[in-house]
Amino acid sequence: FTSFIHPHPPFAPPSPWHKLYRAAQMPPPKLPPHAEDLQLYINKYQNRYKYRDNGWDLNLVRTMKAFYYACISFIDFQIGRILEALEETGQLDNTIIIFTSDHGEHLGDYRCFGKRSMHDSAARIPLLVRYPRQFPAGHKVDTPVSLVDIYPTILEATGVDERPPHLDGMPFQEIVSSGLSTRTVYSQFQSGPQAVYMLRSEHYKYIYSTPDNREILFHVDIDPEETHDLAGVPQYRRKLEEYRAMLMERTGLEIPARNHTPPKTPANPDDGLLVQDPPGFRMDGVPPEYLIGI
Repeated sequence: FTSFIHPHPPFAPPSPWHKLYRAAQMPPPKLPPHAEDLQLYINKYQNRYKYRDNGWDLNLVRTMKAFYYACISFIDFQIGRILEALEETGQLDNTIIIFTSDHGEHLGDYRCFGKRSMHDSAARIPLLVRYPRQFPAGHKVDTPVSLVDIYPTILEATGVDERPPHLDGMPFQEIVSSGLSTRTVYSQFQSGPQAVYMLRSEHYKYIYSTPDNREILFHVDIDPEETHDLAGVPQYRRKLEEYRAMLMERTGLEIPARNHTPPKTPANPDDGLLVQDPPGFRMDGVPPEYLIGI
């Protein structure tokens, strides 16, 4: 198992990868005319301190994207070294390789930065699996899958018969062999008053934001860019109610919530972001490595 911090803010690719991409060559972010309407509380909360102090700068966004791509290329190179070592030692075909990430990055899409939302920019992640004994090469699955599927996949691949009785996930082997196409996966960020939930089927994405007490519905087949919220469109009312009921059954939520009081975004953009010394703190006798965080 290996984990890489890149690509993660600050986007600082090492040399020579930092020269691979040019800002002018980067595609612009997704900016539908009503982008602000698609932002939820969590977007607005983190947008208050991420790269917006001096207003919206498209050149800065493209520069960030160029460095983001460069960080990915740097990681790609390092993973290549691992695969080469496995091949040289005769272990490549006997190794379960799962490449994935824990989140994406808005990079200016919908005038947002960071993660934490359920837009594809932040919630959809890469997933590659290689294990010749159980997975055919070059096979692509369009069925929605989730990171919770990785645990049962590894158990299946290693032949572990004793499994916890209540696993949320499904082995990838079962999805591939059965040709399963109809499946719904769930995602959740936080819990309580600031939680955001998502339900994703093969054709739709349903989002519920607790702090906004708001539902969003996208028809991803006809709107892959997720720019048209259908939650208020009469012809999609049944579909909205269906997914709402599924999420309520799954989570025990009440949607929409009664007696909802929306949280306020702090007026001070630094609120909650600075760790300050407690009253009476003295540096006498404190090792210097503690002070500088070594």
